[in-house]
Amino acid sequence: MAGYNVTREDIERFFNEAGWKFSKSDDDWEVRYRGDVRDWIYYVRLTDYWLYFYATVLNKVRDECKPALHEHIGYLNYKINLGKYSINNSGGISLGVELPRENMQQSQLSDALAALSINSDEQYIELLNLANEPGKVSSLRPNPTQADTPPSPSAPPTPPSSGPASGGATSLAEDSDLDLSDENDSSPNQPAS
Repeated sequence: MAGYNVTREDIERFFNEAGWKFSKSDDDWEVRYRGDVRDWIYYVRLTDYWLYFYATVLNKVRDECKPALHEHIGYLNYKINLGKYSINNSGGISLGVELPRENMQQSQLSDALAALSINSDEQYIELLNLANEPGKVSSLRPNPTQADTPPSPSAPPTPPSSGPASGGATSLAEDSDLDLSDENDSSPNQPAS
């Protein structure tokens, strides 16, 4: 049985009901958002099988800053959910969300725009600084001694700082026998805050 494919009318109805300001041409929309750090333009494109949401976060990056900025983007993409940063054709930085058109729910449209608005706004200042300040280091870079030194086999395990006993939330890694940690990361992937 074929699933429901979101239509242009569905998308426009969502924008109107949610109060998003937008303009349209064919199967593309330009959506305006006033963030905490700047005003944003998000682009939404509908194709036969996909719905794309994207924003240009930075237009220019100094050549000598690219390695640190690209490293930071790798850490961000590991950290955040739904959206992903990329290097666009002009060498700038974009943030995008791609969703399959089939079986789309209105909540997914809301989630995609939330992923763009939250991540573009929260990450903009550090991305801007990394793109323009040579020698700047990502705040997400692990401490080199933590990343490069394997844990001592004789060291006792460290109790979790959260979980049912401490009244905090529990993670999948704490609730299962699976080792979900990365050898270069001592903690499980955390959702964006």
